[in-house]
Amino acid sequence: TLAYQPPEWVTDTLGERPADPNCGAAWDAIVDRALHYRTEHGIPVEAPDLLGPEPSSGDVRQRVAWLTARRDIKRDLPKLVAERQGLALA
Repeated sequence: TLAYQPPEWVTDTLGERPADPNCGAAWDAIVDRALHYRTEHGIPVEAPDLLGPEPSSGDVRQRVAWLTARRDIKRDLPKLVAERQGLALA
């Protein structure tokens, strides 16, 4: 059996992937978005936070990509939180 261990930049921010399918889907969407940004812009695995450091204003393309990824993650984060709270109340 192969087990996936998410990197620290994921678990430090979001925790482990939830077993609940709805929570897991929200968690996956956030991690996929962050991973896409990090891969596209060469953010090292050691960099903390979901998106790594905020890029300088001098790199307009990366800054726009960072802001877009951050917006998308902020949009999906309430889904994860709401699902986790719903489980706690159930």
